[in-house]
Amino acid sequence: MMNLGDRRVVGLVFAGLIVRLAVAWQPVPVLIARVLPDDAFIYFVIARNMAAGLGATFDGLAPTNGFHPLWALALTPVFALWPGGDTPLHWALTLGALCDTAAGWLAGWIVWRRRSGFSRDPARAERESGQPQSAAMITMALYLFNPRAIQESVNGLETGLAMLALAVCVAAWQWAGERPGAGRDALFGAACGLA
Repeated sequence: MMNLGDRRVVGLVFAGLIVRLAVAWQPVPVLIARVLPDDAFIYFVIARNMAAGLGATFDGLAPTNGFHPLWALALTPVFALWPGGDTPLHWALTLGALCDTAAGWLAGWIVWRRRSGFSRDPARAERESGQPQSAAMITMALYLFNPRAIQESVNGLETGLAMLALAVCVAAWQWAGERPGAGRDALFGAACGLA
């Protein structure tokens, strides 16, 4: 059965996170040259202004729109805790790395559940075929060590959060389809609303 305690799963997820964090904590000039687009700084300024109590504004005066509000809200506590210097930027990229790593784990879980045939006893299906765990591990490895996914997860934009929201939406859809019911359907609807 695929679970968070499996050493292979923990190892893959931890290694994928470490790679992302190694990028996220590079010196800022390196990040600007290689990873961060200009739009990331729009989020950083909006989140800093929200943390300062000015609301969703870029210039500190007029309200702004055209940004992913969930990502700006997620960044706001980062800029509240570390209002100056480079530290909030690194923590913002760390947040993106965490979201994307969770998306990679969830992608593996989705494949594992799918390969288990939506069984009411996935552990039994695992024992009988042995394939779901292997397919899940391959899926996680392909996602977690994809250079493009790594780069995009620490770009300061909502990419990591969007991947996590999409993975949660697919997982909720899959879970709701296993045993339909109002509660599972509501969870799927809420997940779609966030995505």
